[in-house]
Amino acid sequence: MRSNDGHTGAASVPTKFVYLAPRPEKVDRAAFGRHWRERSDGVAQSGQFTHYEQCETLTPADEPALPESLFGPLGISGDFAGVAQAWFVGGSGAVADLATDTTWAASTGGEAQPAPARPAGNLLATQEEVVFDLGGTKLKIFSFLQRRAGLSLAEFSDQWRAFAQTFAAHDELVRHCSGYVQNHVYAPDGRPRYDGIAEMSFRSVDDVVAFISEPSMVEELFPAEQPFIDRTDVVVVLTRRLEA
Repeated sequence: MRSNDGHTGAASVPTKFVYLAPRPEKVDRAAFGRHWRERSDGVAQSGQFTHYEQCETLTPADEPALPESLFGPLGISGDFAGVAQAWFVGGSGAVADLATDTTWAASTGGEAQPAPARPAGNLLATQEEVVFDLGGTKLKIFSFLQRRAGLSLAEFSDQWRAFAQTFAAHDELVRHCSGYVQNHVYAPDGRPRYDGIAEMSFRSVDDVVAFISEPSMVEELFPAEQPFIDRTDVVVVLTRRLEA
């Protein structure tokens, strides 16, 4: 298990933007994918970022091996189009500089219909902390988390970091995963829409199904998260990277 630094408390060295893209109305999947790829050029050419990744969401309609039972109000959501991630350097100073740049924000948005240039709430500056990365990733589950009432962002981040050890102790879960990343939200000026984004990586659909189907997920891990995660409004999406 490893982290990108020894930081404790709320994230103070943001390294990545994460954007949860809404699913536009009256725009089919193929059209959205083409439009989003075109918009990625603006990010790649801006010179502001070291790496940019777009991941489209998957449903049983896209992957027949995915059971319908995994999707729905209490499971994986089909209400979003994808997740974009943009890595940068410069920490909080870079976040302040990018906040005044309207060109890249429109590019990360990915909407295939007219929309505000800056998608409030779903665009989050984060500190990426890699718990482990074994390579070979094909699919990712992103969980957009909210902290329990009464917890500060720093308290939430500290408890979530400690939870990584609890997860690592469950070999029956870890064996299905190729990676685990915690994205701690940087929000010095108010309460963010989400407080953290968990990023679980997998090599196959079978690994995803096996991971979610392990009884200890609900019986042991969810209770361990209860002191710091409010699961009433967690958003979970299953994604596959969009290739250029």
